[in-house]
Amino acid sequence: MNARVSPDTVFRHSPAVLALAALLAWSACSSSPPKHRGDSLSTAAHESGKSATEKKKVLTVTPRDERAPSAVETGASLAASLVVDSSTVDSTAARPVEESKSPEADAPVIISILGGWGAVRTDNFNGFGAFGVGFGGFMLGLRTRADLSILYMPTQLNEKSPIVDELSNEDEVAIDVRVRHYFAPAHTVMSLCALLGGRAGWLEWDYHSPITVIDDNGDPKQVKSDRLTFYDGYVGIGVALYQSRRIIVGADLAVGLQTYANYTHEGFNQDLFDEWSSFTQFLGSVDYQF
Repeated sequence: MNARVSPDTVFRHSPAVLALAALLAWSACSSSPPKHRGDSLSTAAHESGKSATEKKKVLTVTPRDERAPSAVETGASLAASLVVDSSTVDSTAARPVEESKSPEADAPVIISILGGWGAVRTDNFNGFGAFGVGFGGFMLGLRTRADLSILYMPTQLNEKSPIVDELSNEDEVAIDVRVRHYFAPAHTVMSLCALLGGRAGWLEWDYHSPITVIDDNGDPKQVKSDRLTFYDGYVGIGVALYQSRRIIVGADLAVGLQTYANYTHEGFNQDLFDEWSSFTQFLGSVDYQF
């Protein structure tokens, strides 16, 4: 027998989510920075920028089992567990589907092609591009839409930043989740919507020249590239510029905050980029409904 989850079930854990968000905000502001055993990312970048005639130091990294997660990383893990727990519905609470279909039963699946750019308020970056694909659909009626996208975001370094001569080939890859709520019925021309979203991904780069580090086993190794996990959250507005039975052309304008993990993939503690930075982004999309 088919079962349908009621709206009460969907929002049952809303107070817990709000409490978790408040806890993360408090911990992000009040927690003391972790103690690091290894060298910093800024030290690694400095060594990478040295010329071939300059002597380079052998660096150390923090062992993987001693890398303390940031407050945001801990929160992301807890939130993921909460979502999984919330999606589990007791079969005794399920109700048979009524004969009449809900509006979302006939909602189309949406495939999207995305493109845009953004600006970051930080000393190291000027901006970034954004290109990707996604899929989504409507939920809780035909005015609320959720999308999951994969984005490739090439970044542009500030020419005045010292890391221009230390890092190269910087780009970002991210998984993006966004929810839109439209203020007008479907197929309305120039329909406005409110936007809430977040993403997680990696900032990747090559070092200008290889760095020698001592790994977890005490052996020297050459490091030529590295990456750093980042987390974004943003809010904004959007507009459906054109809508037909199959095609939607839209655009979003959003502002948000970005933060980074405590350690790079290779184990350098993150002190090179701002702990928190704000950004503005514009993202256009062409959607196909089927």
